[in-house]
Amino acid sequence: LDAAEEAPRVVASLTSELCEAKQELADVKQELAEASQSYGAAHAALEEELAVAKRTICELQSTMKDLVEAAEMKAEEAKGERGAELKTEEAGVEQAGEGKRGKAGPRRSVTSRRRKRRAAS
Repeated sequence: LDAAEEAPRVVASLTSELCEAKQELADVKQELAEASQSYGAAHAALEEELAVAKRTICELQSTMKDLVEAAEMKAEEAKGERGAELKTEEAGVEQAGEGKRGKAGPRRSVTSRRRKRRAAS
């Protein structure tokens, strides 16, 4: 009879422990769901930040390419203009050596020609 009397108490105790375990399991499931949701939101935010960073990098690369091309064009123009100036100066020196300086017209300094060119731009 002792076992028969004690059985309901054991069952009640085990039932109570089972209920507590079920509650703990429900709590853990809730925490997991919240963590999963937070992770999903964080992941989505990071994906968006990554996409923005990639777009920014592409834009910067494009801008750098454009700047390099523009600088190369300016260098080529300057090289061509300097070559033309040197030819003009050489022609002026040759004419001066031949005594034709008066026929060549007034000489402008390189600085003066550059100012005039900038003003025209």
